[in-house]
Amino acid sequence: MSAEPPAASPSVTLDEIFRQQDSAAAQNVESSEVVQRRLGFLREATALGSTILAALPFEAEKQHAIRVLSSDAWSSLIVGVRVGLWGNAPETFALLRCGVETASILAAAVEQRRYKTAVAEFAQRQRQLSFNQAVEALGEAGKRIVRLHGDLSNFGSHATGDRMRFASYRYDGEAYDRLGCALDPDASAMALEYALDLSLHLLSTLETAYLQDSKIFPGDGKLKSLRKNFAQARAW
Repeated sequence: MSAEPPAASPSVTLDEIFRQQDSAAAQNVESSEVVQRRLGFLREATALGSTILAALPFEAEKQHAIRVLSSDAWSSLIVGVRVGLWGNAPETFALLRCGVETASILAAAVEQRRYKTAVAEFAQRQRQLSFNQAVEALGEAGKRIVRLHGDLSNFGSHATGDRMRFASYRYDGEAYDRLGCALDPDASAMALEYALDLSLHLLSTLETAYLQDSKIFPGDGKLKSLRKNFAQARAW
């Protein structure tokens, strides 16, 4: 990002900004092979997650816990991807941060079979399945999640210098304010990079939920393919 003051954005209405967002998304995808590759991965991952959630074969309490937590985390991811395609990386990071927290609680609930606790805590503040308790229970995986969560917090949830880097962007040699969207495929690619990790984490947790009940995981082949293609999707 340039240190020079960006050009002031012309006065526009909210509806015009909405139209610009869709146009920016289309251009950011079209102009970046990295964005296209990561978006393709996330399309497959989201489709698989949706298919699995539509036909969970578990007893009522387990099914309810997994459905609520999974749906919340996937929603954060899906909306984050959409916002990221608009070139709004910091807003995507804030959404993904929330998704990572929920996904971690889900993973801990599955690993420890604490479905009854999870359902009981939906109606009150999380005390026994908080994010901090969840990552501690997840061991080495929890440590990796904490690092991811820290990166997302730095870029997305606080007024840090890293976040302010995205306050403007360059297009055709000129600097512009980022006002709801940006013609910035690099910002879109960065936003989607973090979404890749969250999508695979969620699918792996769903797989564990099936295997612990000795049930056949319906997305086994597709999940293996996603794992195989993960490094390529993350590559710049």
